[in-house]
Amino acid sequence: MYGTASGVYQYGATNIATKGQGSFRVSGLAANTHYYFRLLPVNVCAVGMASNELSLQSKLDLQAGVAEIFADGAESLPYSVEQESSGSSPVTEERIRQDGYELALTVTLDDEVQANKSLHVDDLEAVTDESGTASFSGVLAGNHQVSLFSNGRLYETSIQLSGTDRVQNFTLRFSSEQPEAAWKTWLNRLKWPLVGTTLILVIIFIFFRKKRNDEGDQE
Repeated sequence: MYGTASGVYQYGATNIATKGQGSFRVSGLAANTHYYFRLLPVNVCAVGMASNELSLQSKLDLQAGVAEIFADGAESLPYSVEQESSGSSPVTEERIRQDGYELALTVTLDDEVQANKSLHVDDLEAVTDESGTASFSGVLAGNHQVSLFSNGRLYETSIQLSGTDRVQNFTLRFSSEQPEAAWKTWLNRLKWPLVGTTLILVIIFIFFRKKRNDEGDQE
């Protein structure tokens, strides 16, 4: 999603990248204009956390209004959502609309099972058992916000309920480590090239200084 003002995104596109694909071409941009972009990762199970806002300005000589926006970093999000097959018999869509889904959510934080924790699905609340699983009944189809409060911090994600499998099982894996900031990533990438360049410059400086001193001694 993107727009011409920070935090206001009038435009968007879906299915712009898959795993292993690193770029997406945006067309129809105006020349010499600031644009603000955010990426929103989505899979069949859930909508992920939006990326940091990226700002860029289109060129004066922009041809056909095309810019390339990189979609890296989708796998560094601080949680993952996996939907598992329940093995239950499908029911009719009418029954789903009437009774909702039976939902089981298994939660881990930093690969540790979250037992006896309060878990919310929208306004519904349940406590996880010793295996880290919380059960909910009568959850309607659609997108739902899931939140976990653990160790003084709030963790959130969302899940999508659909289909005729009335029993829905999800595994939510949260991480307490936040994704590395973009500037830190670039700094780490540039660190060793900068060190190498500095060493080369120092060696060149020492060489020419020694050469000048030798020439002075000969005079």
